[in-house]
Amino acid sequence: MNEFEALAREIVSKYRQRLDKIGLVLRGQLIKMASDRKIRAKGDFINNMSYELVETGEGFVLRLGSNVDHAEYVLGGKEPSGTPFEPLEQWIKDKGIVWYRGNKEMSTKQMIFLIVRKHKEKGIEARNIVQELIDKREDWILSQLREVK
Repeated sequence: MNEFEALAREIVSKYRQRLDKIGLVLRGQLIKMASDRKIRAKGDFINNMSYELVETGEGFVLRLGSNVDHAEYVLGGKEPSGTPFEPLEQWIKDKGIVWYRGNKEMSTKQMIFLIVRKHKEKGIEARNIVQELIDKREDWILSQLREVK
């Protein structure tokens, strides 16, 4: 390995280390934002918050988010449309959710019906906390990258 290659590897290594630090900090802040806004979904959303640093031929990509199947709906919302019953039924059972109409406890099917009807009429509001965090912390991210020596 010549001197130029050694220098290039050292530079890449330092950027990788700094991007790992940025990923860890942003992941922690993302967990706090999700918790503060009570974005828990099925309970696994926050537990599966992560970042991934991917090296491409052109540089690095830092991916940040939650690694659950329903993350796109939790973050990006959903246009008014139908929602499948099965995941809602499992979610209600897993969370032990109980709703009342007056003094009478509603059945799981009644709760599902109300949720599905709301999703069909109003959709699911977007809460893209990942983009919000990146926008809010952009100056800090850039300053971290500029400090790499």
